[in-house]
Amino acid sequence: MMNPDTTTQQRTSNPTSAYKVQEIATASPEKCILHLYDVAIQSCAQKKDEKARQALTMLIDGLNFDNGGDLASGLFMLYDYCLRMVHRKKYDIPQKVLQGLRESWQKALANGIAA
Repeated sequence: MMNPDTTTQQRTSNPTSAYKVQEIATASPEKCILHLYDVAIQSCAQKKDEKARQALTMLIDGLNFDNGGDLASGLFMLYDYCLRMVHRKKYDIPQKVLQGLRESWQKALANGIAA
């Protein structure tokens, strides 16, 4: 069995990986969502089921239905649809949906709307 500390050390021994781990650890929730979109999109492009599902599940877990109202419900339906398409190995569909959502989220961040 691997030592979890060793695994973390191995991931962060590369300066680029260490930077990425630090960047994610200190990112705002809004930037974390952007990162999850990137992971999900890249995972769909590479046809990596598990990683795409994990990113989509984290996006779902981050929804705030109490304050998000119809927006949270709509995003839930889109994320759930993307999960089903990944499960069916139809990666191009969720990749396009997520790219559109990512672009909209990026614009909202740039305009200060999502913060």
